[in-house]
Amino acid sequence: MELAHKKHGKLSWQKLFNPAITIANDGFKISPRLFKLLSLDKTLKEIPDTSKYFYKSKNTPFPIGSILKNYPLAKTLKEISEVGGTSFYNGNISKEIIKKIHSTDINPGSLTLNDLESYKAFYRDPICGDYKDFIICGPPPPSSGGIGVIQTLGILERFDFSKMKPWSIEALNIFIEANRLMFSDRALYIADPDFFPVPTKELINKDYLHQRSSLISINSKLPVTLPGKFK
Repeated sequence: MELAHKKHGKLSWQKLFNPAITIANDGFKISPRLFKLLSLDKTLKEIPDTSKYFYKSKNTPFPIGSILKNYPLAKTLKEISEVGGTSFYNGNISKEIIKKIHSTDINPGSLTLNDLESYKAFYRDPICGDYKDFIICGPPPPSSGGIGVIQTLGILERFDFSKMKPWSIEALNIFIEANRLMFSDRALYIADPDFFPVPTKELINKDYLHQRSSLISINSKLPVTLPGKFK
């Protein structure tokens, strides 16, 4: 985020943090949706810090409308806003991260201070494709989002959604099937290109996406979705 801000930011770095710091200090109300998610979650209640923050008792979230304040988060954001990203990778915050990772009783990790200190953000050219009259661009691998959106739209392109009712069964079925096909490709082919040869051009090739799209039927569900193969 700091790299992106240095290249493209308009507002001051410090000003960007003010709304989040204010909410962390003043708090926000637990919405019905958040309450439902907390009630269903099986992990947060088992971790002491998150259990104390979100739950009235071990299995009961604080009621809807309760105010949640997070002073430690406000303090962390304030430090990053004043010092910059270096405090996250080489400072008090990084030390707290490593301490928490190694001292937790639940799924402790092996991340080290040296790992954080040596981390570098890289600028990568976006990946672009087209959908009808639009040019669609997104982040390239190792992110799967750019390829995923371009693939999904490419698979959907042959269908005329203007003739379907919004949220109709046929429209939802087509959209879900397109996403299933995309995710099957993602699971096999998308990785960090520094360590794995990602077939980016092949995955967003129009002929390939049309071939994938031909597998979809408006009125039925694919029994299984397998990764595609390139000619």
